[in-house]
Order: sequence, then C-alpha cells, then structure tokens
Amino acid sequence: MKKKLLVGIGLTLVVSLSGATLAVDAQDNVPENKIIKSFEPDDRPWKETEAKEVLDRVYAEWEKGKQKLTQKQLLANENEWKLYAGFDIGKDYTDQLSKVEAQSFHMSLFEAKKAYKLGDSAYGILINNKNSEAKVIWQRADGKLHVADLKKDDQKTSLSSSNDSPKWNLANAVDLD
Repeated sequence: MKKKLLVGIGLTLVVSLSGATLAVDAQDNVPENKIIKSFEPDDRPWKETEAKEVLDRVYAEWEKGKQKLTQKQLLANENEWKLYAGFDIGKDYTDQLSKVEAQSFHMSLFEAKKAYKLGDSAYGILINNKNSEAKVIWQRADGKLHVADLKKDDQKTSLSSSNDSPKWNLANAVDLD
C-alpha cells in the first residue's frame, strides 16, 4: 500500500514538473509582443480602450443631458462647461489639483456614484470654467437623466490644519425626466 502511494506521488510530481516545463517552453517561443502580461495595468484613457459604438452612444447621452440641463436652467450657459469622461477624470482634471483638493473631489464623486443603479450608463462630468462646480451626469436605465452637483467651498475649508486647499462637497442629486 505504501509502495503504491509513493509511486502515485512520484508520478504526480513528474507529470506536474513536465507540464510546467512545457508551459515555460511554450511561452519562450512566443514573440514578446504576443505575450499578454496580465499583471501590467492598462493606463490608457478609457476613450482609447472602449469600443467606438459605446463611446458614441455615451457621448450622445451626455450631450443630450447637457441640453436638458440648459433647458431646465440648471446650466446658465452650456459653453461655460467642459465635459469629461468620468473614468478619465484623474488624468484629465484632478491630477492638476493639489492632493487635498483632488482627494476631496474624488470623495465627493464617490458619494455621487452611490446613486448608481443596475442598468445605468457610464457617467460624464461637466466642470464649469471657474472650476467651482461640477455636475456628474448619467442616463438611467429608464431614460431619466441623473445629475449630482459637486460644489467647491470657496472659503478654502481645509481637510487638515496645515493645508488651505478648497474642499469639494456633494450638494445635491436628482433624476430629471
């Protein structure tokens, strides 16, 4: 019985090592540009990694949302607002802010995104030219427009006593027909 167990363990080790050797050899024969290294993050902007059809649909939704906000007089002048893809907000906007302000912006954005529901579209972020207000928008599965207002405290309320960076807050969130 012991002999069979030892033979079984020995065969298992031989087969395992052979399989590992073959896998390593197979990878060595693949050109470098064909090997997908899953441990390396893809830091390309979302706009470059998403399918064109998805981008076209989402940007069209955001533009309709921008028009709806203007019609409902929630945007005084739509030309005073710049539209950012929500997934790229770090590279496109917050990387240029102080660490404290960027952190408060992301914390407010996190609070706004808690309103996501199953079936909702990707979010876009409108930021006014004064960089004092942002509107996080996305289309609900039922066709309504969700809008979350983020506002910057101009009093330079600090998150820590040593830094006087402005702080962002979630001011309001509504669904519009």
